[in-house]
Amino acid sequence: MRRPHDTAPARRPRGAQASVLDAALDALAARAEELRSRLAEFVTEERNPHNVLDVEHVTVHHPAPVLASGAVLIDTPGIGSTYKHNTEATLNFLPHCDAAIFVVSADPPITEAEVEFLRQVVDRMPRLFFVLNKVDCLDEREREEAVGFVRGLLERRLREVAAALRGSR
Repeated sequence: MRRPHDTAPARRPRGAQASVLDAALDALAARAEELRSRLAEFVTEERNPHNVLDVEHVTVHHPAPVLASGAVLIDTPGIGSTYKHNTEATLNFLPHCDAAIFVVSADPPITEAEVEFLRQVVDRMPRLFFVLNKVDCLDEREREEAVGFVRGLLERRLREVAAALRGSR
């Protein structure tokens, strides 16, 4: 028996309604792909090798509710990249940030390049948040191991950095 607060299952439109919906979705997908392709001309190593176009930044506006209060999300190039200019671009942008979301892959859990990057930024960043990515590829036991490993490593390394900073002042 359905309770009053239960929502009815979504029904797929049929006939002409389905055709209009499918066409609209196809148009949105094509537009999104067009935008991704255009953006790639400026921000990918493949289409803008060694940043020959001298792109300093690209601004993409999106009506996401999380951004309505004025928050700005900045996606910097990866650190420890094959390309040194990617890491330099990230380091150069840090003074403009109030916080950083540091995405760590579950596979491998954290690289020495990422740890070295953290050593360089931990004293310059007022707030660091860590996100463990690719956990959906792990079973529950592997997920717990990865979280424990990354948490333990970060706690040890950040304590080391904090001690070194206190000693240098």
